[in-house]
Amino acid sequence: MAPLRGSALKSLLEGERRLSTSTRIGGRAGTTKRFTIGPYDPRTLTVTAARRRAEQLAAEVQAAKSGDEKDPVEKRRHQREAEKRAKEAAKSRTFRDAAEVFITSRNAKGLSHRYIAETTRLLERETYDVWGSRDLAEITHEEIQALLDEISARPAPFVAKNLYSALRPLFARATKKHPPT
Repeated sequence: MAPLRGSALKSLLEGERRLSTSTRIGGRAGTTKRFTIGPYDPRTLTVTAARRRAEQLAAEVQAAKSGDEKDPVEKRRHQREAEKRAKEAAKSRTFRDAAEVFITSRNAKGLSHRYIAETTRLLERETYDVWGSRDLAEITHEEIQALLDEISARPAPFVAKNLYSALRPLFARATKKHPPT
């Protein structure tokens, strides 16, 4: 295989290594653009895969030169901005929204109507007044434990147990779908 022009392996101070490629956009008078292909790790990104990705980027640049497609740099910038907006939207989810999504997902799983009705009633009665409008990421383990302890102090220990059984998968699902940043 002939070496691909503009390809490089960059070593950073932290010990990380990245594969990148550079190409000119706009001919000799144009600007040189450098694209990061990804972190170099022989187990996940081989040199052959990096070469294919570099060739793909070169093809995208050629298509942008001929006017068929958008500039790959702009395309990547728009993609990063869209991901950032999605992450911000996910961060601002309230507890009530997450609980409703959780109940809907439980209903779709085909669980019994009695379980779903009881879980819905329990969440509405015990948590919506306390956390309903709060951002999901703001609720701490200590607050959850305090609420469960408060419910256990009443003559209703099984309510605390059942609430814990509902909150645990609710928070697990919410953090898996939208992990904290």
